[in-house]
Amino acid sequence: MQKRKAFTHFIEVSFAILIFTISILTSLSAIDIKTSFSSHRLVTTGISLAEVLRNTYKLEKIFSSPEEFQTEIEYYVPKNMYYGIEITGAPKFVIKVGCANCSGRAYLFLKSLLTPVYYNNRWVNFTVEIFDFTSISDAREFDSIIFVNFSNFDNNPLIQEYLSKGGRLIAINDINSTIFSNMDETFALSLSAGASTYLNFSSYPQNPKIAKYFIASGFDVAATNAINGKKNGKWKIWGNAKDVNITSSLQVEIEGVGALKEGDVFCLNGNSENPSLPNENFCFKIRKVFPELLFIQPLNSSFPFLDFSDSVKVRGSEKEGNILSSHSQSYSLVIINKTSSRAVWISYFPQSSEYRALLKGVIMAMNTEFIMKTFLGSEGIEIPIFYETCCDIPETVKILLKLGYKY
Repeated sequence: MQKRKAFTHFIEVSFAILIFTISILTSLSAIDIKTSFSSHRLVTTGISLAEVLRNTYKLEKIFSSPEEFQTEIEYYVPKNMYYGIEITGAPKFVIKVGCANCSGRAYLFLKSLLTPVYYNNRWVNFTVEIFDFTSISDAREFDSIIFVNFSNFDNNPLIQEYLSKGGRLIAINDINSTIFSNMDETFALSLSAGASTYLNFSSYPQNPKIAKYFIASGFDVAATNAINGKKNGKWKIWGNAKDVNITSSLQVEIEGVGALKEGDVFCLNGNSENPSLPNENFCFKIRKVFPELLFIQPLNSSFPFLDFSDSVKVRGSEKEGNILSSHSQSYSLVIINKTSSRAVWISYFPQSSEYRALLKGVIMAMNTEFIMKTFLGSEGIEIPIFYETCCDIPETVKILLKLGYKY
């Protein structure tokens, strides 16, 4: 009898333990706590999300509607996971430019140059802000910093530290023999032997990124003056200011060219436009037309910049492949010093469409990696998603989706 009671007690205790164990597991499951931080579920979640975004054409919203794109991702990511998004291969939506120690005049100069860019069905905008460069943290607030008419770069320890830590710096200034020695190392400049004049001209940069984004930027023409039911503006190209009209039906009328519509191509003879240019035809595309704004895209494999002079001839390192070539000689307009991170020198230039496009192309090329959403986890997995944008320039965007557990 006692044995039977003992056995019955054993069964009751075992059953109680079983009920307790089941209740604990049920509770853990209900709040989705991971007892084993395996990467398997992270990987399957990431792959599934990538497929959903691709198959439902949600990737197209990365640039057209970034907030909506992020909302789509948040809908599918489990609540117990952190996620982050990094973009590589395309410029940021808004590029923040710092005007280092700038005067009011230099600030207005930059503002007039950094107008919005529209390409591949997306906008790239620029903000410009004056700041006093007194510490590295000051400059870190910006995607790129620009010095206008400043020359003492080589002997400035703060600038050298900023560059050594991956800073992105652009200098816009003329060069003469007096200031040359204070910036030649920072920008990999070298004097041409026996040079008495500096010819500031070029074609597309040999640096492929700048070349691509020079084309992507193109020439923007603001047409805000109302004349005879049309919106009128000026296209300043090769020293000429051509009248441009945009009609109510978004047809474009360019002085000396005729009536065009979006997508049409036209050509201009360089020598006819300016005697210093080669006797070649250079073609352009009417890329995008808005009621008061027009974007014109250069199409040639080379594009001549107008010559203008200074006192010293300067060239870049041909070994680095960073010089610009004119139609007649090889001297530099833009120089990228790869040894000191991202230091770019552009000679000071008169305001025109081609130089405005060049500066924007340089800045865009400098800022083709950015964080769309910061990943807050300490560890996790990464799922790459590739997306090709269309249709003005070839551009493959890499979306790096990071996933990790919160708990």
